[in-house]
Amino acid sequence: MKNKATGRPYQVTPQGKIFEAMNYINSKQITPTKADENLVEQLETLTKESIEKVNKFFANNWLEYRKKVESTPLKTFKDYMPIGEGK
Repeated sequence: MKNKATGRPYQVTPQGKIFEAMNYINSKQITPTKADENLVEQLETLTKESIEKVNKFFANNWLEYRKKVESTPLKTFKDYMPIGEGK
C-alpha cells in the first residue's frame, strides 16, 4: 500500500506567521529575543504585502470584473414549464 500525502503544500501566509510568532513567544518564559523580533518583522512585512495586493486587486481587476458583471443582464428566474409538457 502506497503512502499518499494529503493536504496542501507549505505556503507562507500572514496568518501562519501570526500563529508561529504567538506560539514561539508564548512558549518561552523569558524576554523576547532577536529571533522573536525577526518573526514579528516578517509578520509585519507579510501583512503590508498582503494589504498592497488586496488594494491593487480592488483598484484594477475588481473594477473591470465588476463592470462586466453589472453590464450583463441576468435573468434570475426561468419560466416554469409543467412536467411532461413540451420539450
